[in-house]
Amino acid sequence: MTQTSLPRVREHLVERWNDPWVVALSVGLGYALGSEAAFRFADATDLQAVFFIPSGITLAALVRLPRTRWWVVLAAIAAAEMVQDLRADLTVVQSAGFVLANAVEPVVGASIIGSAVRRRVDLTRLWDVRWFIIGGVVAGPAIGAAIGSTVDRAIGGDEFVTTLWQWWLGDALGVLLVGGALLAIGSSPDRRSLWSQSGLLLIIGSVALTVTVLSLSDLPLMFIMLTGVVVAGARFGVRAVSLVSVIVAVTAAVVFAFEGDVMVGVSDATGLIVIKLKFLVFTVGGLVVAAEVHERDLMVLEHLRLEVAAAEEHRLAERFQRLSLPAETMSGQRFTARGRYFAASSGLGVGGDWYDVVELPDGRVYICVGDVVGHGPEAAVTMSQLKVAMSILAAGAAGPADLLARVDGIGSTIPGASCSTAWVGYFEPETGVVTWSSAGHPPAFLVRDGRVERLDGSVAAPITVQPDRPKPEWRIELDGEASLVLYTDGLVERRHGTIDEAIDDVAAQLEAAGSGSAGLDLDAFERLAGETDDSIVLHVVLRPSPPA
Repeated sequence: MTQTSLPRVREHLVERWNDPWVVALSVGLGYALGSEAAFRFADATDLQAVFFIPSGITLAALVRLPRTRWWVVLAAIAAAEMVQDLRADLTVVQSAGFVLANAVEPVVGASIIGSAVRRRVDLTRLWDVRWFIIGGVVAGPAIGAAIGSTVDRAIGGDEFVTTLWQWWLGDALGVLLVGGALLAIGSSPDRRSLWSQSGLLLIIGSVALTVTVLSLSDLPLMFIMLTGVVVAGARFGVRAVSLVSVIVAVTAAVVFAFEGDVMVGVSDATGLIVIKLKFLVFTVGGLVVAAEVHERDLMVLEHLRLEVAAAEEHRLAERFQRLSLPAETMSGQRFTARGRYFAASSGLGVGGDWYDVVELPDGRVYICVGDVVGHGPEAAVTMSQLKVAMSILAAGAAGPADLLARVDGIGSTIPGASCSTAWVGYFEPETGVVTWSSAGHPPAFLVRDGRVERLDGSVAAPITVQPDRPKPEWRIELDGEASLVLYTDGLVERRHGTIDEAIDDVAAQLEAAGSGSAGLDLDAFERLAGETDDSIVLHVVLRPSPPA
């Protein structure tokens, strides 16, 4: 069978399972054959069955079917149980009692599971395994055993407690082994195929261990034959756990049926109870281990997916940041500019800091450094929009104060632009005049003749905060080459110390450079950059036109 034909077969089986007659026939036939196998084992060994197959079939059928179709399964249970009981010479009334016990049991179990797991049951999930055990293995068989033991006692059977214990143990194992196997088929695939070389070795080894341990008749060593169940959970998955458990259980039943008197020092009935309890514990343990390993694998895969997604987001964000900012080196007839962007040591490495230097058609040089509130891709998008808007408005503005007033007028139309800060300046090469205005931005530095001057002055509120207030504007005249050094607040915001102290550190860095030339090492400012905020340093060398 090819890989492409498997989905078609699965679809065909699902379609057939939707047919009530197919469901009734499948459950009824499985119930009858399972009951017959249990009764024949009991007759051959004078012992209770290792596990009651029908309890697993009926629970799995109810769990997989919608409640509106449970009547089909219950009808099949009633018919099959009634036939088996009448063949055993029970009366109709007595048979009805056992029908009730075997019908209520899966209904209780499936109802508990369905109430807790409000989706398709998947035994690779710890939550589903927990409620499969609580509802299907413990509660349902306990209710069924109580009803069945009452009926059995009423018709002259064994003591109530003895029957209750044996009934529950057999049905609980039936649900755990057979029901678990059937539900595992519809669960997520195992990590490895049990039909691989290592899987086949596990099956063969489990069978060999079972035969060997039972042949030795050593009750304390019985746990050895079930170690393969836990190994199946750790290395393969829930399907492997179910299959290995069933194989070991069938092997044990065959040994009991053909060997007889396999226990030394205890009765076979006592030994069988001990084996059942060990099956119960080891199979539950195998399912839990398989589910835990599966969920761990899912967590690892999700972590890897998130890492890949974060790396891709980081790559795209960095590319967007580079495309949004001008080149690191720019030049015009009367200026040379160099900018440097320092990403924060945490986060995506993108944010809302920007710089821009543009030679306008009228000969002025527009200079701007700004910072949008926030970090990450959203701030970067806002920054890009605000930067473009300001560069477009710059050519028509009379000066920096006028430009900031115009930006206040459109800032509300740009999401996230409110409260952004900006330092805006215009350089007129013909006159050597620099005018500037600040919207809540840290002061710039002017370096000329080996001296560092801090361009202090009153500042306007951040963008859109006080749109009706006039913007202070300042001017200074250059009589020779000079440099402007601008930055964003990420360079001067520290966990320890004040902003004024940090600004003084920037001035000290400039004084240490000893020159306002284009050779200023911008990378040296990176040590001043904050750990949690992006920052920018812009160095613009201005060269006024010589006198006519």
